Parts: sequence; C-alpha cells; structure tokens
Amino acid sequence: MDTLKHILCPVDFSPSSYDAVEKASFLARLYQADLTMLHVISVVPKSFGVAYGLDMSSQTLVEDAHDKIRDLLREAKRKYVPFAVSCKSSIRTGRVSDEIIKEAREKDTDLIVMAAHGLSLSGSISEVIEGADCPVVAYQRLEGENHEQRLGFRKILVPVDHQAGRAGLVDLRKNMNLFLSRMSPEVVLLTVLPPDSTSEQEKFFKTALEDEGRAFIADGAYKVTIKVMEGKFPSEHINRLAILEGCDLIFMPVELPGRQGTQMDLTRHVVSAAKMPVFALRKKAPVA
Repeated sequence: MDTLKHILCPVDFSPSSYDAVEKASFLARLYQADLTMLHVISVVPKSFGVAYGLDMSSQTLVEDAHDKIRDLLREAKRKYVPFAVSCKSSIRTGRVSDEIIKEAREKDTDLIVMAAHGLSLSGSISEVIEGADCPVVAYQRLEGENHEQRLGFRKILVPVDHQAGRAGLVDLRKNMNLFLSRMSPEVVLLTVLPPDSTSEQEKFFKTALEDEGRAFIADGAYKVTIKVMEGKFPSEHINRLAILEGCDLIFMPVELPGRQGTQMDLTRHVVSAAKMPVFALRKKAPVA
C-alpha cells in the first residue's frame, strides 16, 4: 500500500465523527486523494422526525430527512474540510456497517476513516473492519492532543505476531510505506510472547525485530524502538505500551496466514479499548 486515491469517511454528526473528518481531510490533502463523507440512515421512516428534528406530519418525510442530512453534510464540509480537498457527500439507507462496506466497494475506496465511538458508528466499527476490502482507521482523538499530532502520525506502535515469522514482518513493513515515506514517524515494534517462552525464543524474536527495524529506518522511519514482552492477553500489552510510549497510532494487520480469526479477535479487542486511532490493515482486494 503506497498511495491513496480515495478515502471514505462515514459521519453520524457526533463530535467523534467530526474528529474523523478532520483526520480524513488531512490524509486526503497529504496524498492528494478524493474524499467522500457518507451518512447512513439506519432508522425506519417513522423515526426520521425524532432522529433529525423534522415535522412528523410531513407527507414527504423521507425527502425532508435527506434534505436535512445534506445540509448537515454541507456544514461539516465547510467547517472541517479544507478548500483544497476534493470532497463529495453520499447518503444511504440501511444497516450501517453493510452500507459503509457497499459504498467503499462501489467507490473503489483505498482507506476508510471512521470514528471508533459515536451515535451510530461505534457498534459498526468491528463489522466494517472485518468486512471491508480495504484498510480501516478506527479513529478517536488523543486526550490532550496538540496541533502537531492532529496534523499527522508522529509515533506508531506496530504489534508483530510472534508466529508470523520474518516474512510477515517484511510484509507489514512494506504496507507501512504509506506512512513511512510521507511522515517519517518514530516506530515502536512490539511482539508479545506467551508466558512460557524460553530465553532463546525471546532472543530470536528480538534479533528479528532489530534486523527489520533497520529496514524500517531505510524506508523512512525517523527512529525504531524494539519491545519484547510476555503475557496471556496481548491486547492489554498493546494498548498499555502505546500509552506509555506516547504513540498516536496503532498499526496492525487484520489477517495473517492461518490465523485470520485469532488476529481479527485481537484487533477487535485493541480497537474497543484503545485510547488512540487504530489502523486496521487489510490488503485491498483486486478489482475484478
């Protein structure tokens, strides 16, 4: 993954989703990508009035709801999207996660940026990560986030599955070129070994991480730190270390050969508890 041409940002008009629009706009401007803001109407027509403050006696309730949503999307674009970014809006009706995935496929989306928590998005994030054909950034603003952090990702935690092997680590680095080449971030490579790991195993993985760390620097990383830990619950170590190291992004794959279910469960646990954005890497499916 070395370029972005189209970014999709679902919006439910919560403060969290507006934060995601700001980050998506920054990435769109940085990579000269097109941006689409999407709102999914997930309520039945009788609830439109309650959800959007409309006159329930209206004979054209659905049309009125769409007009109201278009106004909200235009206002969001005016407030959060720089003039230099090519941005369009889209409205769909249906199940939130399903419609986000459909929109992404129809638009040949390269990246989805969506709020990890919000009015209608928080319950859909795991399903979108699992079902989308492209990477997803589960976004939430860091506590005390400064202006520099909002402009990019300066320090990235990269959890490395100890069973993925050297090939898995090389593949992960190649897919990080998007960030390494444009942002020159500091990278923290972390592997969490089982509690019964031997000292030889720990030494082996530390050496592998150090070797690959030099390649990360060659690809554009500003600095690489190596961390090898032991524990039964990797997600807890990942989220805790990300905070302790002052990271502003966790970058991890959704799928690994032979470990798709296990890796997805780990990603889901990390996203649900993370205090920062999580980039869930899924290789974009080829267009048929």
